[in-house]
Amino acid sequence: MKKQFNTDQELLIDAQERYDTGKMVQAKTLAEKALRREPENPRILFLLGRIYLSNGDVARAQELLLQVADADRNSAVGHMATGLLVFNAGQNADAYVSFKKAVELEPDTASAWRLLRDACLQLKQRKEAQACADQIDRIRKNTVARIIRKSRSDSASALEAAGAPQKPVNVQALLSSAGGHLNQGRLAQANELYQQAVELQPDSALALQGFGVTLVALGRPDEAISPLKKSVATMPGLGDALHSLAEALIHQGRYGEAETYARKLIAKEPMKSRGHLVLGTIFYRQEKFPEAEVSYKRCLELNPTSAEAYVGLGLTAEHNDQVKEAKDNYQRALALQRNHPVALENLGKLQRVR
Repeated sequence: MKKQFNTDQELLIDAQERYDTGKMVQAKTLAEKALRREPENPRILFLLGRIYLSNGDVARAQELLLQVADADRNSAVGHMATGLLVFNAGQNADAYVSFKKAVELEPDTASAWRLLRDACLQLKQRKEAQACADQIDRIRKNTVARIIRKSRSDSASALEAAGAPQKPVNVQALLSSAGGHLNQGRLAQANELYQQAVELQPDSALALQGFGVTLVALGRPDEAISPLKKSVATMPGLGDALHSLAEALIHQGRYGEAETYARKLIAKEPMKSRGHLVLGTIFYRQEKFPEAEVSYKRCLELNPTSAEAYVGLGLTAEHNDQVKEAKDNYQRALALQRNHPVALENLGKLQRVR
């Protein structure tokens, strides 16, 4: 009989979120804590394998991934482990087959879709890669919706248990509270409060900006475009709204509109780098590699510590078959952000394959 595991799901999800955002030290701490509770749990072992791989400990990563692949060969996590082992050996087609089996077995597992997307990108299957990205967004939306429903349910239950009537709120208080949650990284809670502020005052540019910015951060860019456009229509100089709006439009492939807002952001913030970084991404997505390179370099002139700009230059160099330059830029990115997932992964592949 197959062994059943009762992992603390919130702990494992928290570790996965830290991994997805490049916070490898925190991800490792949480995953190791979960592993102490269940030393044979394949999902924990798989996540730890990915963390070790990102940290450059290839031998330890392979050991854990082989353990998962051997013990749970026919499960989704087993296929992911098998796929990741061959993927990091440069066998992209074999990895694609394994990741495809994983998403067929578990269509609501975001990590499986991310791996399949990465394999598709390596195989130049851009349409399927975009379909994978759409599935990841769908899963994120559903996850955030569950968190918000639970938060509202818990709040209502607490008020009822205490016998306390709900106090009237004003927009300024909601914005202040939402900003506190946002600064602490509690995106779902901040998003809910910004939404309440918008419901109370639909023309509040700051409420609309906060609502849109948190929607983008939560992986729901399609929902963010409308409130962000309303925000910048009311107050054209809101930098965060312009930035997030450009990013949301990039996600939808609306590069012409995205470029318009990126250039407005650059005009508003001539001595800041983020507008040039976004503009570089717009050009890169359209395969306008010379223009992308110019934008990424301008970003670095204004902000020499931008790891993302070095990664952008690395990706651009890769597409131009400039392998040494790509490696150099990924290494510069890692000198600034040693656990940057894209830089680690792409540099590792270049070093193994070439």
